[in-house]
Order: sequence, then structure tokens, then C-alpha cells
Amino acid sequence: MTPEFKILISVSIGAVIGLVTNWLALKMIFRPFEAKKIGNFTIPFTPGIIPKDREKLAEKIGNVVGEHLVTADEISKVIKTEHTLKSVENKLDKGIAEVAGPLAGFIPQEMKGKLAVKIIEMIETELPEILEQVQLKEIVREKVLSFPLEDLESLILQVVNKELRYVTYFGGILGGLIGLVQGVLFVI
Repeated sequence: MTPEFKILISVSIGAVIGLVTNWLALKMIFRPFEAKKIGNFTIPFTPGIIPKDREKLAEKIGNVVGEHLVTADEISKVIKTEHTLKSVENKLDKGIAEVAGPLAGFIPQEMKGKLAVKIIEMIETELPEILEQVQLKEIVREKVLSFPLEDLESLILQVVNKELRYVTYFGGILGGLIGLVQGVLFVI
């Protein structure tokens, strides 16, 4: 067997090992979905990371959404827009027309505009308490927990699949380089 062939075999074996181990490690983030047992012995690293820590993940996502993404300040920014004010005015016009009938025409438009502004101010004032009562963090946590693991895996893979492939390929390249070093050391 020539030295070049020995190096080629070493590089090939290293690359395959790198590819397979990285592919397996990435699969183990999600799978298996349940612990696997042989008799009373639980096979290590089962279930996968996300199924195992699903409770923590759901809680963290709930906290992020409830404390950082959907906050009273963020909702207030939307409520304070001219678009929202016009929408409230239009709904107010329709509501007054339904309640007052033909008498609605006697209510000045300026008063309706002031009433719309007052409604928005009241909503903004009560918003923190409303959000606390809604318990958005808990709703999100429950939704994440009820989301099937297969669907969660599919959703995450849709976002990061390309990057995960690169991680797998990098494992093959790194394994090949290690194989090259081993092959060269073996030959000399």
C-alpha cells in the first residue's frame, strides 16, 4: 500500500466520521422524542435535548414574549398611531349610529374625535393591568407545550436547515483534516 493511498484512506475515514458524528449530534437535538430503555436502563442522551427540556424552553419563550416582545409599551406605540385613532373614530361613529339612530347626526364630529382620544388614553392607562390579567407568558408557555414535537422540529428546521447542513459539512472537512494529519504522521 503506497503512502499516498494510506493518507487518502485516513482522510476519507476522518471525513466520514466527522460528517456522521455532526449529523447525529444535530439529530439528537430533537430526537428521540421519548426516553429509550433497555430493561430498566435508560439509554444516555434520550430523549433529545429539546424534548427533554421542553418545559424550560416553553417557559423561556413565554418569558421572552411576555416581558420583551408584547409589552404595554409596544402595544401603546401601536395604539397611539393616527391609523388607530381613525379606526376608533370610525367604530365610534358606527356604535353611536346604532345606539342613537337618527340622533347621531346631532353629535358634533369634534366631540367624537375627543371621545376617541379619551378611549385610547383609557386603554393605554389600563393596558398594564389588562396584560397582567391576560397572563400572556402563561398562554405562550401552554401553547409551546401543546405544540407537537414533530411540528416544532419542522418549524425550527425550516429556519436553520441550511446552517445545520453547513455544520455537518464542516464536521466532514474538520474530520478530513484530522485524517490528513494522522495519515501524514502514520506515513513518516
